[in-house]
Order: sequence, then structure tokens, then C-alpha cells
Amino acid sequence: MTPLLNIILGGFLAFCGGAAVAYLTFRLNRDRSQIEHLRLKLEELYLATDAFEKKVSENMIGYLPVVDGKITWNQMLDIQIEKGGEVAFGGRGTMEMLISIYFPELLDPFDGMIGKLGNFNSLVSLMKAEYTETGTLSRDVWNSKITFNIAEYSDAAIALRKSIIESARPLSGLNIEKG
Repeated sequence: MTPLLNIILGGFLAFCGGAAVAYLTFRLNRDRSQIEHLRLKLEELYLATDAFEKKVSENMIGYLPVVDGKITWNQMLDIQIEKGGEVAFGGRGTMEMLISIYFPELLDPFDGMIGKLGNFNSLVSLMKAEYTETGTLSRDVWNSKITFNIAEYSDAAIALRKSIIESARPLSGLNIEKG
């Protein structure tokens, strides 16, 4: 081989090797950035879910003093309005957006939690109709129904949070046992 051919071939191989290393480095960094982005979105989803669940549970529990006859329906509504306002971390809107865009696999547990909230809201409609008609609520009837619905909603919220955690574990970079 001629020295000129050796120089050209060596330069070509060096260029190809450098290009391959640059490409692999780019791919690894891009994959790492994507994993970090998804992990952050899952953390955001977890915080939004937790804040939403706490706010909804607080409102659900607010009906118990009405059933016990300690406060009126209007007083309970005033308390809810006073404690109202924005839910930290965006609440339900943030949850729906993150699940729809990034984590459609979490749609079933999310729908399960929202379905339980719908069940509670249906119960509230029945309670309101009775309260409007009679001015009171039967403690024996409504206390157990409210408590049952709160527990169902809470279980569904816990199931959603567990699903979020299970989705986040592979992205955490840690080798964590389930449990």
C-alpha cells in the first residue's frame, strides 16, 4: 500500500469510529433524558393524585356532621367553599393530562377512582333530595353509606397510586423489590 492510501484509509476509519462513538453517545444521552423526563412526569402525576385524593376525601368526610345533625347542609357547603380553591399540583386536570399523554396504561385505575367518585356524587344527590324534603338525614341510613363510599374511593385512589409507583420503579435507576 502506498503511504497516501494508508493516510486516506486511516483518516476514513478514524472518522467512521468518531462518528460511531458520537452517535452512540447521542443515543445513550437521549435515552437517559427520556427516562428522566418520564420519571419526573410520574412524580408529578403521583403528587397530583395524592393532592386530589386528599381534597376529595376531605370534602367527603364533610358530609358526616350533616348526617349527625351537628351542622346544616348550608353550613357544610360554606365549609367546603372556605376550604376550597385550587388543588395542589393541578389535581384532576393534571392527572388526566399526564395519563392521556404519557401513561395510558394507568387509565383503568384512574377511571376506577373517578368512577368511585361518581358513585359518591350520586349518593350526595340522594342525600340532598332527602335533606331538602325533610330537613334532616337518617343517621342509620346515611352514615354507613357515606363511610362505605369513602372507603371504596380511598381504595381506588390507593390502587392508582400503587400503579403509578409500579410504573415509576423501572425508571428510578434503583433496583427496588416490590412490596
